[in-house]
Amino acid sequence: MGEMYKHGKGVDVDIDKARELFTIAAAGGDAAAQRNLAFLYASGIGMEEDRMRAILYYHFAATGNDHLAQLAMGYRHMYGVDVPKNCQVRRLETGLR
Repeated sequence: MGEMYKHGKGVDVDIDKARELFTIAAAGGDAAAQRNLAFLYASGIGMEEDRMRAILYYHFAATGNDHLAQLAMGYRHMYGVDVPKNCQVRRLETGLR
C-alpha cells in the first residue's frame, strides 16, 4: 500500500500516508518497507533528511535479505557514503564472495 501512495498508483500521491504505512510495516520486520523508509529518509522526500536513520533502515532491510537494500549498503560501504569505507563489509552485505 505504501508503494501505491508513494508513486500514485491508483491513488493520489501522498508521501505522508506512504511514510505512515512504511513505518507500520517496517516495525513488523518487512524488509521492503524498511528499504522504502530508508529511501525517504535518505532523500528527504516528504520529511526532513535524516541520513543516519536512512542507514539504520537500509541496514535492517539488507539483513532482511532485501536485495536493493543490500545493493544500497554495498555502494555506501564501497564509496564511504555516510559510513566508513570498507570493502569487506560491502562483500558481506551484497553477498559477493
